Amino acid sequence: MVELHEKYGESKGLKILAFPCNQFGNQEPGTNEEIKEFAQGKYGVKFDLFSKIDVNGDTAHPLWKYLKYKKSGFMVDAIKWNFTKFLIDKNGQAVLRYATTTNPMAMEEDLLKYFEQEADPSVDDSELRSPSTATPAAESKECSNMCTVS
Repeated sequence: MVELHEKYGESKGLKILAFPCNQFGNQEPGTNEEIKEFAQGKYGVKFDLFSKIDVNGDTAHPLWKYLKYKKSGFMVDAIKWNFTKFLIDKNGQAVLRYATTTNPMAMEEDLLKYFEQEADPSVDDSELRSPSTATPAAESKECSNMCTVS
């Protein structure tokens, strides 16, 4: 994700939103600040890291409920592990879902198609663009990720 962000963040408007989650083998036990320091220090993360959220179950964040509804997974809709990725187009629509095992650079060909897309001003994308309870982790190792093309 870091490589994609470095390559296309400024030049093409790629936004990567990372949402740490501790629902997978207790891989995110740290505080939001500890997660942020780790991601920035070890991997050079410069994209948006949000506060820790749940992505599955009754306590799943509404954004992730929405994404799973729009783009179901293989066999089940649940997020199976960290690093499930969604591609959101310029109209705020979830257009692709990638498995946790998908190398982010394998998404590049798909991203290139959506960079050329024109945004439709009549599309109401407020559901997606208002992650109401997700707050930036300025106060995020393993993250569930979402790529947006803006």
